[in-house]
Amino acid sequence: MKKYAFLLLLIPSVLITSCEGPQGPPGFDGLDGVNILGSVFEVTANFNLENDFRNFFSYPSNLVVYDSDVVLVYLLEGTTSGGLDVWSLMPQTFFTNEGTLIYNFDYTEVDVSVYLYADYDLNFAGPEFTDNQIMRVAVLPADLAENIDIFDMESVMGALSLTTDTIERIELD
Repeated sequence: MKKYAFLLLLIPSVLITSCEGPQGPPGFDGLDGVNILGSVFEVTANFNLENDFRNFFSYPSNLVVYDSDVVLVYLLEGTTSGGLDVWSLMPQTFFTNEGTLIYNFDYTEVDVSVYLYADYDLNFAGPEFTDNQIMRVAVLPADLAENIDIFDMESVMGALSLTTDTIERIELD
C-alpha cells in the first residue's frame, strides 16, 4: 500500500516539475548608449572677468552621474621633452609673482564647475593661467576609485579601458 501511495505522489510531482508554461514578458534591455561605468572627457576653457573666472559645463549626454560616483578634474600643465602630457589632479596651487593662484572645482550630478581663486586680483593673472586651459574630467564609480591611483591620469584611463583617441572633447566659450 505504501508503494502505491508513493507512486501516486511521485508521478504528479514529475509531471508538474517537467511542465513548461508560457514565456514571461521581456525584460529591460538596459540604458542603450548610456555609460554608467565611468568616463573621461576633455574640456578647453578660458577664465576671465566675464565668466567670473569660473566655467560651468554639463556632462556629455551619454554619461549618467550618480551621487555615489567620484568626479575628478585634471589640469594639463604641459608636456615632457618626450611629448607626454603632464596631468595634475585638482586642486592645483601655483605661486606667481603676484601671489597664490588655485585651480579648483566642484560638481553635482548634472554639471561641473571649474574656477580660479587667488589672493590677488585675477585680472592680473597671465594668459598662461587663464587662456585655453585644457582639463580632463573623470567620472568613476566609487568602487573603482578606491582601487586605483587617482593621482595618475594614465592609471585612471587604463582602469576605464580608454585611450586618448576615445576621449570626447568639449569646447567652452
